Amino acid sequence: MQKANIEKVVLYTGLAVLLIIVVIIRLNFLDFPFERDEGLYAYFASLLLEGQLPYEAFYDPKPPGLFYTYAFIMAIFGKTDIGLHTGFLLINTVTIVFLFLASKKLWNSIAALFSSASFAILSLGPHVGGLSVLSEHLVVFWLCLALYLLIKATQDKLPKLVYLSAIAFGLSFFVKQNGAFFIVAAGLYLIYYLKWVDKKSWAFTIKQAFVFGILTLFPTLLLVTYLTANGLGKEFFYWVFQYPAHLQDVPLSQGWILLKASMPNILQGYWIWWILAILGVFSFMPSKNKVTKVLIGIFTFFSFLSILPRLTFHGHYFLFLFPAFSLLIGFFFNEILVLANRKFNSSTSSSIITIVLVLLMGLHLANERSIYFHPDYKNIMKEVYGSNPFIESKLIAAQIKELANEGDQMIVYGGEMQLYFYSGLHAPTTHLFGPYLVDGTPEQNQRQQAFIRDVEASMPRFFVAVNHPLTWVSKVDPAEQELFRWYDDITQKYKLIGTADIYLNRPTEYTWGADLGNKELQGDFNIFVWQRLD
Repeated sequence: MQKANIEKVVLYTGLAVLLIIVVIIRLNFLDFPFERDEGLYAYFASLLLEGQLPYEAFYDPKPPGLFYTYAFIMAIFGKTDIGLHTGFLLINTVTIVFLFLASKKLWNSIAALFSSASFAILSLGPHVGGLSVLSEHLVVFWLCLALYLLIKATQDKLPKLVYLSAIAFGLSFFVKQNGAFFIVAAGLYLIYYLKWVDKKSWAFTIKQAFVFGILTLFPTLLLVTYLTANGLGKEFFYWVFQYPAHLQDVPLSQGWILLKASMPNILQGYWIWWILAILGVFSFMPSKNKVTKVLIGIFTFFSFLSILPRLTFHGHYFLFLFPAFSLLIGFFFNEILVLANRKFNSSTSSSIITIVLVLLMGLHLANERSIYFHPDYKNIMKEVYGSNPFIESKLIAAQIKELANEGDQMIVYGGEMQLYFYSGLHAPTTHLFGPYLVDGTPEQNQRQQAFIRDVEASMPRFFVAVNHPLTWVSKVDPAEQELFRWYDDITQKYKLIGTADIYLNRPTEYTWGADLGNKELQGDFNIFVWQRLD
């Protein structure tokens, strides 16, 4: 067998082994409880599958393309948490393949396997939402496809692929506004490549960049046209563009505190991959591969910009960094390979790099084996999400589902949208997500009043109240809010049928039915399940 064929076999065999490892790990998390964002996305997607429309049945500042994507996944894999996690498993593995193909176009060496393996590991991190079905994973999916198409188009002189890459970049924005950073990055790289690598005229370069930009807008424009035809265009523009502008940004000093608080957890168990990415930056200086340096440099810079809006530094935002990090790691090892080839033959150099990759992967999997291969959901959720009532939501929703009859409705007084998804019950209002009712924006009082009117008009059979600061994330003084004063009045028309007392340092205690008796309020936080008095 020729040397080139042997290297190709090694590369694709290594990729296959990597994907098998990832699948084995993720199969252990198919029933992993939803966190708050997942629950919201899943419930909204289920409404779309029933034929309802965004801004009529629900509203959210994220582009509705996100919810249509979730609906598409659920239509294929089922309207369950297992179905969504199965679809996510497929998305993550395909993302790894796209990144491998993009890296292979850059280096065509074992470094491509290092890039894809780095992303596979980094995207598993529990503290970056690696085990959850979050929007950032979808943005990264489209980003990695778009990167591959853009690299192939420029290297192989295939202009039509540039247009396809533009649509793929546009789909990253279609699911979350942060995708705009990657569109700008792609546009700048395209201008650089056409003008300074291909030596095209400015007129040609600007024309191609303009067409590229228009095509990135195509997926969103298509959806906007559909929404406008249904009389919802104005609502789309308000929620996707105007509403986020009303939200208060975190002060720089507070953002720095949040970043310092997040980083130890994010780095725990994954710090070696971050160090390798930093080494990738330093390896830029001696490298003569200018085009690749420009590509990775631009996307790394804009990847960092993509996590900065509002300076909240939630762990899952860091997923935006990982494609760039993985390319940096691949770049570093490709430079090592170039140096090694000066002293050894290429087969020996590739073997050494492969052994390093196997050792790093093996060490990581051994260190994290209790999480990856023998996961304890309660411990993982507690470590990552603290006292957030995510496991409790699943158990409570199951109990409500047993009590519910066909046609029953439920209201969640708070932000735990996963309760709707798990129970299969619907809300009688479009004002579903508690934090949007106390967000400090000029329209919050109108939304509170509309929420109250809808609930009082329908009197849903079940009323679930969540007493936890993170379910509301209130931007205003609760004592001044009609919504919180109203709670005591509305619950007079309900009877308490269940509670979950959530403790910081011991397991949650559940009490149902007759066991409630004259039970006193306990726990650091609580969930109250009320049933309408008939």
